[in-house]
Formats: sequence, C-alpha cells, structure tokens
Amino acid sequence: MIAQALVISVSFQLTSAVASVGRVKTASHVVSRRFNALALGAVAADFGVRYLYTGRVDFLVGLAVFTVLTTRTLLILSFSKIEGNTFRRRVACGSAFLVCTTASVAAEFYVSGALGVSASGFC
Repeated sequence: MIAQALVISVSFQLTSAVASVGRVKTASHVVSRRFNALALGAVAADFGVRYLYTGRVDFLVGLAVFTVLTTRTLLILSFSKIEGNTFRRRVACGSAFLVCTTASVAAEFYVSGALGVSASGFC
C-alpha cells in the first residue's frame, strides 16, 4: 500500500512540475493561470494522499493551504468580474492569504500543544 501511495504521490508531483513549466513558458495570461491552477491542484492532491496514508497534521495543513490557493485561482479564472478588476483580485488573494495563515498558525498551536487543556482545565 505504501508503494502505491508513493507512485500516486510521484505522479502528482510530476504533474505539478510539468504544469509549472507550462505556466512559465506560455505567452497567454489565461493559459498561464490555468496551468497554475493545475499545478496547485496537483500539489493539493499530493498532500491529500500523504495525509491519508500518514495522518500527519502538516500534510493536512498543506492540503488545506493548496486547496485554498487552487480555489482562489479557479475563482479568478471563472469570474471575469474578478479577473478584470485589480481590487477584486486583491480581495480574493487577501482572503486566501488569511485562510492559509489561519490554518498554518492553528496547526502550529496544535502541534506545539498550546491548544491543549491541562489537568486543571486551564491552558
């Protein structure tokens, strides 16, 4: 089973690498953003596979962060009102940044034990 997870993980990593190269090599802004969404989605899928096989919190955070980034990119691609307006793009990116930051900080607190309850009931 672990060998199967490794093969799946490597295939997502290769997909991400190829999409990243495509993102840089293309002259079209829209195609570049599509390749970016594919690369981010492949990284999210890789984190998902790793989390399913290990249960580690850092892989869950990676899954959450890259899912948010993929969703942000897809929203920008899907709605011309977001793509065509700098302020709306900044709001979408700022919102994604806040969600990613919150997930990362919460994971750090969880891993460090700062969110745990002591025997007396107080942190």
